[in-house]
Amino acid sequence: KNIFELRLYKYNAIDKYIDNLMVVFDECQRVLRDDGSLWVVIGDTYINGCLGSVPHRFTIEMMKHEWIQRNCVVWHKTNPKPESVKTRLSTSHEFIFFFTKTMDYYFDMNSIRQPYKDKPLDDIRSPRHHSLNGDVQLHTPVIQNPLGKAPQDFIEESKHSFGIGKKLGIDDVEHGAVYPPSLCYNPIKSCSKEGDLVLDCFSGSGTTGEVSLELGRQYVGYEINSKFVQLSQLRLANYFENNGL
Repeated sequence: KNIFELRLYKYNAIDKYIDNLMVVFDECQRVLRDDGSLWVVIGDTYINGCLGSVPHRFTIEMMKHEWIQRNCVVWHKTNPKPESVKTRLSTSHEFIFFFTKTMDYYFDMNSIRQPYKDKPLDDIRSPRHHSLNGDVQLHTPVIQNPLGKAPQDFIEESKHSFGIGKKLGIDDVEHGAVYPPSLCYNPIKSCSKEGDLVLDCFSGSGTTGEVSLELGRQYVGYEINSKFVQLSQLRLANYFENNGL
């Protein structure tokens, strides 16, 4: 009974956590342009050995609040935090969710296309396949875009392992969940134009802000931890100084 009550308490804590997130993302929905987009990186947790499925419970709640989920991206961390587990597989991924308010949203695929690994196809004739009854079926010809291929919903990227605070000379302030700047480029480039405003409601150490400025966007960040505010302000000021802005 005690174990059950503890597990129930922790699951209720997850529900409360998601409820608190929805307060924030309801406000994001209010201020977001109708053609704007929202990207959320969210991790999971174990409750008495049982995976909580926090990310997917969160997305279901988001859809109940009329967000449209466009992608569930898997971020495979190539340098995940070591785990001394013996009864399950170690964890090496987080989820990145792509939401919009409407289906009429801005998205520039050409700005994020990737080069083909193989030589582009020169033969664009319709592929022919034999069906089980012997007939020949013609399919739509494959024409590769000269600008490259569309990115897939799977990212292999290392977790940010060096200390932002130490790099900036603040040894006693570090953010514990710093994602690499590379995760920000495709969402910002594809879902906004130069001069547009990027909002990060969990600004942390200012990673999103730094990439936004680099890509010619404006930036507003919210953060309730005063030490992280100090860290991000110093980081962005450092960016302005280094780039003569």
